[in-house]
Amino acid sequence: MPQSRIKFHIKDKGVLKKDQELFKKDNRLFLKEQELFLKCLVLFYRCRESVSYHFVEVSSFMRISYEE
Repeated sequence: MPQSRIKFHIKDKGVLKKDQELFKKDNRLFLKEQELFLKCLVLFYRCRESVSYHFVEVSSFMRISYEE
């Protein structure tokens, strides 16, 4: 049985370039969010291990608090 293949051709190369730029920006944002999440996770575990502080400011819009 022969397999059919569908090919898409974009006539306007400007659209393709805009989509690539949007993807790059979105990907950079995702990586920054992922990095912030990992920093929060590390800080949370540090808070768990240390009773000396219960409140950590991660950035201007995010805080982590821990109470024993």
